Amino acid sequence: GKSTLFKRLTGYPAAISNKLFTTLSTKKRVARIMGKPVYVSDTVGFIKNVPAMLVSAFMSTLMEVVESDLVLLLVDGSLPLQEVKLRLNVSLSTLRQIGVVNKPIVLVFNKADLIPPEKQEKLIEMVDNAYPAVVISAKTGENLDLLEKTIDSMLSGFVTFTARIPIREASPQLITRLRQKGRVELMEYRDGFLEIKATTPAQLAERVRALTYNGGSFILGET
Repeated sequence: GKSTLFKRLTGYPAAISNKLFTTLSTKKRVARIMGKPVYVSDTVGFIKNVPAMLVSAFMSTLMEVVESDLVLLLVDGSLPLQEVKLRLNVSLSTLRQIGVVNKPIVLVFNKADLIPPEKQEKLIEMVDNAYPAVVISAKTGENLDLLEKTIDSMLSGFVTFTARIPIREASPQLITRLRQKGRVELMEYRDGFLEIKATTPAQLAERVRALTYNGGSFILGET
């Protein structure tokens, strides 16, 4: 699905196959997202329990993800929900492993043409506002306009979030940056956590998210 979406966004005739590692090196082309020029890269896909040797072999390709401004994480949404969840967890873990910890991520559930409306709703509910999520069909173009609007908002705008950070992770430098770079609506200490509600640049919000993994929480949008 990645190469099909890449072709949809850029018009570039990328090789498309269901086989693993069809994309071995990064392809990069310019796409127009809401009228604005954006570089789009098609990288190697992730699999469960990938050998360390393969991770090393593909590291130069994966570094494109680390250096990007926004990550589109594409998952086959037509699979059973538990399998979709497993693949999401594996992919998000791999992203953290290679150093993607402060980047905005959009979850893209592919194959909307094969997914009943009620299951599409369940896919979005499964994410529970932890990440922006869109159900599309790279094959038919369904909801591609919604994906482009999401990309545009994540690249150019601010995001609102509510978070609980363990106090030991809430450095004075982070608090200062939140106040300088965004609009803080709530910031208070409670039960060993710093609770925050703020609107900040997407990259700063992702930095906050990275501090919540040890028992904290992070929710995008108004609450």
